[in-house]
Amino acid sequence: MKSEPFWDEQTQLLNKYATAATLLYGVLSLGEFVELVNHYEKTGYRVTQVAKMLKPCLDDDNTWYALDAGLLIGPALGAQTGDWVVEQVEDIRLAQAGKPRYLPSSKKVLLSYIDEDYHVSGDSYNALKKYLESKPIKTYESPLNFVEDALDWIKFEICDQTPMREILNQMTDAGLSFENEADLEHFLSLMTEVWNNTRLFENNGFTATEMYNSGIFARG
Repeated sequence: MKSEPFWDEQTQLLNKYATAATLLYGVLSLGEFVELVNHYEKTGYRVTQVAKMLKPCLDDDNTWYALDAGLLIGPALGAQTGDWVVEQVEDIRLAQAGKPRYLPSSKKVLLSYIDEDYHVSGDSYNALKKYLESKPIKTYESPLNFVEDALDWIKFEICDQTPMREILNQMTDAGLSFENEADLEHFLSLMTEVWNNTRLFENNGFTATEMYNSGIFARG
């Protein structure tokens, strides 16, 4: 996230919250956003008050999120370019309905989601990273560039609910190859772990594993 213009301290903080929240949840209502901020700040903000305070942020071309029809929409859904697909946003909202919201353990953890690299961390992503680093990718200038791009792209595709087979096909098109059937199965097992441990928009930020372990929803 780029440095804020000369906004007051409260506006800067709300901008950080809105950026982090839309990166973590994809989309949430302004009312839900206010509840989120009040949970960590204990400020008692009201929706109309926050909408007014966010206006200078929303008017700034460098802001990563957008506000449309009472919904804060994140960059993964096209907010930065203004070309979000209404049907996609509606589908995510329908999937979120009735599910609890994942609340990070602290304000510090929530605001860590401002860093896009924070999304691709944890044991499952580290295991996949280590595997990809061992593969020679001839279509890229260096294996490191491929790994960095691939992890970001995989996270985006999982959040977008792209089928595993399609992700596999696009990875092989990019130059990933497998030594044998066992190597392919190992890659797919790593991908399954990544999928089940990625925070999903449709789960209000919970991973499939967390939802499964909570007993609320079956594992995806």
